[in-house]
Amino acid sequence: MESEIDKRIIAGQSAVLSQIDFLHDRFGKSESFWKEDETRVTPADLEISQAITALLAKEFPDDDICSEETDPGENVTELTKPFAWILDPIDGTNNFALGIPFTSISLGLLKDGVPVYGFVYDFGRRELFHGGPGKGVWCGDEKIERRKEGSGGKKKIVSIGTDIEAKTLPLINEIIKGSILRNMGSAALQLTYAALGMVDVYMDFKVRVWDIAAACAICEEMGAEIKFLQQNPFPLKKFDVKTAPVEFVAGEMSFYYAILKKKVYERDGGNLWLKK
Repeated sequence: MESEIDKRIIAGQSAVLSQIDFLHDRFGKSESFWKEDETRVTPADLEISQAITALLAKEFPDDDICSEETDPGENVTELTKPFAWILDPIDGTNNFALGIPFTSISLGLLKDGVPVYGFVYDFGRRELFHGGPGKGVWCGDEKIERRKEGSGGKKKIVSIGTDIEAKTLPLINEIIKGSILRNMGSAALQLTYAALGMVDVYMDFKVRVWDIAAACAICEEMGAEIKFLQQNPFPLKKFDVKTAPVEFVAGEMSFYYAILKKKVYERDGGNLWLKK
């Protein structure tokens, strides 16, 4: 007999896969606009958001269903139902609009505010990563394990998803010293890659909860640690497109903790930098 989570896993996978052909058809062809928070949006974001949320709402009318493309003028959604869905219809919209294939669809399933399953469609690989605690992690229909040997040999591959600002630059420089640097433009993909050991460390100081909800469930099952530098956003109690950014480091955390032992960090206005 299927559990309530299993029913939603089947429905979530079907909902994401239903939009794959459309995603590829509109890749690099959609006009784009800038939202009030200075992030890019295309008509494809809105259409995929509408399609997936409609499919989930029809099958699970009692679930909370939230999308990044919610009208910012709408009220904050209090997550009062046992299950909630958190959708980023196109994570990496800048890449998508410009024809750069590091982009994804990210759909996270939460139970009591905690990610229990995630779906991350990797556009460039044309593969759906999905999984969650106690459910395994899958690439399509193939169960996969985390890489054990590390991704960059003797050097660590560090993926950075944040804007590099003057105050964060010293900290970033310390973390990437002697490492191979990546910035792919999709938080969902970068955190998924950290979960799978395809990159060693992923750090971001300006990510939003809808970018990472799905990949957090994959990290949990893979045993990839996430260190939130401020408050852990989970369990998520409410959904607000104007929510504050999340700061975290994830992946091979012994590398990160070794850096912390060398220096003392201070904070000012949400930014981090090395104490002089």
